[in-house]
Amino acid sequence: MNLLKNISFFSKKNITIHSRWKSKMCLIMLGLIPINIINKYPVKSYSISEQIAFCENHASSHIPFNDPDYLKNYDIVYNYCMKEVKKQIVKLLYEKERGELSPIERKEMKNKLLNISSEKKSKCTETKKELSPGFFVCDLVIGKGLTASESDYVFVEYIGENLNGIEFDTSYGRSSFFPFTIGEGKVIKGWDKGVKNMKEGGIRKLIIPPELAYGSQNKGEKIPPNSTLVFLVHLLKVN
Repeated sequence: MNLLKNISFFSKKNITIHSRWKSKMCLIMLGLIPINIINKYPVKSYSISEQIAFCENHASSHIPFNDPDYLKNYDIVYNYCMKEVKKQIVKLLYEKERGELSPIERKEMKNKLLNISSEKKSKCTETKKELSPGFFVCDLVIGKGLTASESDYVFVEYIGENLNGIEFDTSYGRSSFFPFTIGEGKVIKGWDKGVKNMKEGGIRKLIIPPELAYGSQNKGEKIPPNSTLVFLVHLLKVN
């Protein structure tokens, strides 16, 4: 299961720029334009000049010269590219700082989060807040670092379950944490709303109703249509 709402963010085959774009449509479409940087390019060593060169090439190769709004659309794609490259550099630097973790270490981290959730169950009852009808959050651990706000690029670990306690997804099943930008709409709405105002180091439980998750979509046996989802979220870093 992918929180990115069916947007394959690093799938290069979806990169398409249409010659009839207008500025408003361009901005909308950029949310769907993947830039395959992290796997193909050595962004760990990217200097500013290399970032600029890469994004100039990316923009010029995807905006047709006969586009009547070439300069305007070139600038939009270039600026979007620079923003995404910088995100990937931040992500890779943090991964280097954390060090490479083995599957056993990842499993131990997951078990620790589950243990904290179990131990703090009563605290969740005390701190539970209803942000909107059916949408609840409770802070199991209050962090002490930066506060996550709109447009922040954040790194989290998470475990997702349905109301029957059946796990359907977890970041610990992969080699690294999960990054996303709050408010960009690339994750389910309950995440954009529920992670906001957390502090670095904090652990929060999100109980997300269908309208802020996948609604009437069928996401498989573990997430049938109109499912309420429960997430344990550990906020690692705010950028």
